[in-house]
Amino acid sequence: MPEFTVHFSLVTIQESTGPAQYPCEHTNNPALVIAACGSDSNGRPAFGAWRLVHVPSGLTLPIPVPHCDDIETLRWMGNQLANADIDWTADAAVLAKTAGPIVADLIRQADETDQATTPPGELATSTLRQICAANARVLAKESNGG
Repeated sequence: MPEFTVHFSLVTIQESTGPAQYPCEHTNNPALVIAACGSDSNGRPAFGAWRLVHVPSGLTLPIPVPHCDDIETLRWMGNQLANADIDWTADAAVLAKTAGPIVADLIRQADETDQATTPPGELATSTLRQICAANARVLAKESNGG
């Protein structure tokens, strides 16, 4: 298993309520960090609710459950992305087009691992998420008259 030198600091994330600071762990690319966006019962920052954050924009990359709850999976995804041929200085729209397919492939790989390691007779969390997403698409289509 590769060894990582871990550095911690704070990152500002653009939330719907405005910017907020969270503790973060750096990947091997300064433009991408893993933020701990959890909070304790008193509303103070706490580890958990992990997010990959594009530092220049303060935007988070859309990593779904169960992968956003697993720090090791998020570290793997973060380092894969940090090493990818992506212009991390690009604006958010360009970044979405270049990083989006790579993120989707990493999620697919993590889903496959989740499904392969789920005990027989149990439904993998990633499978449940995919079923819910498919149902939401059908319901949206029906409500739009399609």
